[in-house]
Amino acid sequence: MSSQAGRVYRHEDAVCTLTRKEGRRQMTRDDRVTAAEIARTVGVGRAAVSNWRRRYLDFPKPVGGTPSSPTFSWDEVEAWLKANGKLSRPAERPADTDVDTASPAPIDDSSLAKMVASLVPPLETGLIVDPACGPGRLLVAAAATVKAGVSFAGQDPDQAAIEMAQDGFDDAARVPVALEPGEPFTDDALAEFRMRADVVVCAPPIGSQGSARPVLLDALTLDPRWEFGLPSSADPVGVWTQICYSYLKPDGIAILLLPAAFTTKAAGRRIRAELVRRGAVQTVVELPRRFSLRISGGLHIWVLRRPSGPPDHQVRMVDLSEADDLPERRSEWAAVFKDPARTRTVGAIDLLDDEVAIVPTRHVRLPWSDIARRHAETASAVEPLLREVIAKTPAFRPAQSRTDLPVISITELQRAGALELLGRDAGIRSGDVVIPADADPLVVSESADLDEVHRRGGPVDIIRCDPEQIDPFFIAGFLTRQAHDHPATSSTGASLRSTVRKARVPRIPLSEQQRYGTAFRQIGQWSMQFDIAWRAGKVATRWAIHGLTAGVLDPDPAAEY
Repeated sequence: MSSQAGRVYRHEDAVCTLTRKEGRRQMTRDDRVTAAEIARTVGVGRAAVSNWRRRYLDFPKPVGGTPSSPTFSWDEVEAWLKANGKLSRPAERPADTDVDTASPAPIDDSSLAKMVASLVPPLETGLIVDPACGPGRLLVAAAATVKAGVSFAGQDPDQAAIEMAQDGFDDAARVPVALEPGEPFTDDALAEFRMRADVVVCAPPIGSQGSARPVLLDALTLDPRWEFGLPSSADPVGVWTQICYSYLKPDGIAILLLPAAFTTKAAGRRIRAELVRRGAVQTVVELPRRFSLRISGGLHIWVLRRPSGPPDHQVRMVDLSEADDLPERRSEWAAVFKDPARTRTVGAIDLLDDEVAIVPTRHVRLPWSDIARRHAETASAVEPLLREVIAKTPAFRPAQSRTDLPVISITELQRAGALELLGRDAGIRSGDVVIPADADPLVVSESADLDEVHRRGGPVDIIRCDPEQIDPFFIAGFLTRQAHDHPATSSTGASLRSTVRKARVPRIPLSEQQRYGTAFRQIGQWSMQFDIAWRAGKVATRWAIHGLTAGVLDPDPAAEY
């Protein structure tokens, strides 16, 4: 994370650190904007802009910048946004903003906010607080789960984020009791709500400027909020769990999104132990890694509770690390909590060891019957996939006679007008042969192919064929062999580009090209089926090893060794 001074500013899909030098200004014609600026202007995450670029062939092409950080004409982008219904308000953006794009992204999907909000009790009245609310995504999601008598309070050091939060409440037709600029260390705008909240929801800006710096903690040594011990600056979880806990009234709960890497650090062991001893930790949920691609160790949801009576020394551990379908309703959470394959209640004594590592995957174990069932399911899935591989095996015959066909280079075909060799910024059309830096050429025919191109690292070159003269699958097939013979040697694709220009293909009629093109497509489908079967086989292998080592499965006594 960059150490530059800045503000934590959340969007729909991302958290980034901004250094704000000026106010907000109206976009003008001829402005050049980055993908991050487009995201901030429209009020979406950067992932959304990336998806637009991949999925829409008519998205404006870059007009400058670099391949890793292109810039776009705002005039073109605004027209595209309006034409596609993506721009519903006047376009403004922060002026002259430096963005640390390597910042963590705790909220990278709307379903994550729904997951957190669906853990909020069904309140009819009361108060929900977020002491680091950003644009209010968690608060607004929580508002959709409770009755109209519930009030909301939030703060963030970024005025623009507060404005976005206010817009979210306006759209939801809810009125927050307090939504102010502030932060809990030196300028707590929510100080009056301490010990008053029924629920706290928060994705603390851990690792950013929004976290406590040592100088701030030194000044807060005697702060009454440190109920479980004075945290160090190396323990941001200890800082933020206690800050959020301080707003809770008796029996109130805090639902926090925390980077898992910080929940096992030695620096926070003492405070974690005290939280467990005093019954403050109610539930810990381990989430799939796909929610936290930029965060080492993934994300956890912690649910804390301020006991009003004798504490409960049990912690509910929930392992969703491999889950595909995640709970977004209270009824779905109830089903998860009852599922022994995903949830286990652990006594405090079992957590209070030398590490105090509150990690669900260390404690949730599948029942034996479930291991056996999953092995049977995954093993039985492999056979039909292998049959499909056999069924898709292309049929070829030996050539009648081996003759050397006349050949022609890509450069010569380009000169003859049979195809165009374009750069990476040309934009991709249906029928283009796209040549990624480290993968085989690919003919783009639908949006899914665009996703595959970007998964492979984006294009280095694009070949656009004249369909009256050249079959693109024929070109891609012959280039695949030559790409294997002459692999790219640099990330810029310079060597590959030279190889493509020099590559030679048979000079044959279009009808013959199409025969080859069809054969290459059949091989591609066959290869894809191999990949599917291989992945299924790897899953079945893991369950077989798991079952044998856990004592759930026995070797076949009839097998020959």
